Amino acid sequence: MTEGAHTAPVDLDPHPQQQPNEPDQQPSSPSPSPSSPSSAPTPATKKSASAATRKQPPASASSSAATAKTKKGGGGGGAPQQNNKGKKAATKAAPVVVEDPGDQPYCDAHVHIDSVLEELCAAELGKAVNAKAEAATTATDAATTTATAAIPSGDATASAPTKPRLVLRDVKASLFPTMRFAVNVCCSPEDIDQYSATQDAHDWIYSTYGIHPHDASHYDDVVEQRLIARMSHPRTVGWGECGLDFFRNLSPPAIQLEVFPKQMKRAIEFNKTLVVHTRDADDDTLRLMTETLPANHPIHLHCYTGGPEFASEMLRRFPNLVVGFTGVATFKSSDKIREAVKIVPLERLLLETDGPYMAPVPFRGKTAHPGHIPVVASEIGRLKGVTQKEALQITMNNTMRIYSIHL
Repeated sequence: MTEGAHTAPVDLDPHPQQQPNEPDQQPSSPSPSPSSPSSAPTPATKKSASAATRKQPPASASSSAATAKTKKGGGGGGAPQQNNKGKKAATKAAPVVVEDPGDQPYCDAHVHIDSVLEELCAAELGKAVNAKAEAATTATDAATTTATAAIPSGDATASAPTKPRLVLRDVKASLFPTMRFAVNVCCSPEDIDQYSATQDAHDWIYSTYGIHPHDASHYDDVVEQRLIARMSHPRTVGWGECGLDFFRNLSPPAIQLEVFPKQMKRAIEFNKTLVVHTRDADDDTLRLMTETLPANHPIHLHCYTGGPEFASEMLRRFPNLVVGFTGVATFKSSDKIREAVKIVPLERLLLETDGPYMAPVPFRGKTAHPGHIPVVASEIGRLKGVTQKEALQITMNNTMRIYSIHL
């Protein structure tokens, strides 16, 4: 399917009552997928000042992308601006073709699904929901007006209409119906309860729990015990994301350097795959991992945005390490990342959205979600010489292997 061509989207009819254990949010409309129309989102309100700066696209991003996604995630946080002169043609971004994967199953190896849901709610669902609500309430407008007029001036209920809720089940059916499973990553203390409820409610969600380097200052014995409590869940498959981020230093580097080894030791203790975030900290990341981890420990180096040299060294030192690539690989400025894709063996490569961040071209600047994985697969397939469907199948198998997921 070429860019701009779409199949009819599945109708999202919100449920009138909240479903048990499902984190329904305020309405908005879904970000576009290869099978749904696109329109610009309005990002959700963040939970804290720290959360508001946890993730930002690269300096080369468009103005909408530079302000829309600002939480945690992303190994490199985005593709840096580069001088593309003299690069080989093979590393250049190809014209984007949004291929329809049909019924090909796939997975998202790293996503923050609860945050995706929040941003979808805040972005676009309201348009569809409000249209339905307006049609459904036309016959009662007169009665509503009369009832509203009777409310005393200044009463909060006069401007607080009941809003429909968005249910994750419906979002999946609409935007990513053939996705078999997702690895949902909880990496903030404030999100543990919500992500736990989502994991408990959906058998297609496998989870990892850890503390992002931006929140390393909040890592203490209480938080650690809350994370440990989630390790016994049968679909908890990893510890993290955790690591080092010296780009923003939202937690002091000294604390990050102390907390990262602690979390690696817990991943070893509970025999969980380690999910690593590293940004502007390659040397320290490699040193601490080499000092702390057994060489054969399973590792997911997530949202890789570095060059081929660091990826090659990590692959050499850790034979059970896999490298995750996101929509950043489709950015025009990402020649260095595409060079890294080329040197990572296909059997050690994962596809992830890092949603709600890192939406691929042509959806850049919008809310990334698992429905964008086929777009990333098309670009990765082009670079590796395989079809989109082959890339989807191989990387799903790789994800199942590294996380010991048995469907």
